[in-house]
Amino acid sequence: MIEDHHNNTDILLHENKHGFIFECEECHELLISFGNILVNMEKKQFFRLKSIINNISKNKEEHLFDIPNQKNKKIIINTIDEKLNFSFEIDEFKHLHDLINQASHMLEIKKLFEE
Repeated sequence: MIEDHHNNTDILLHENKHGFIFECEECHELLISFGNILVNMEKKQFFRLKSIINNISKNKEEHLFDIPNQKNKKIIINTIDEKLNFSFEIDEFKHLHDLINQASHMLEIKKLFEE
């Protein structure tokens, strides 16, 4: 459960107007909040997500889809569960891309200080 892993000693890696990413000092899992999405993940999963988001960012047009009752096309990110997908406006996706990449840079900087 999310509430079991995160407390006041967590390290804020990055935040923007859409969300934030914290690292738990005890278990080193990451807590990612973006819009109404809240997820815990290990660093290995985080870097896989970063890779997916960066690949989508390079080829946004291939990931834009019409969604019923929506005015604009959305960028779709598939999940492990084939019935669960995340959809983002292009502007939202840019903020997600920034959030993930800035947090990744902070993890790299943090790692340098730990060596």
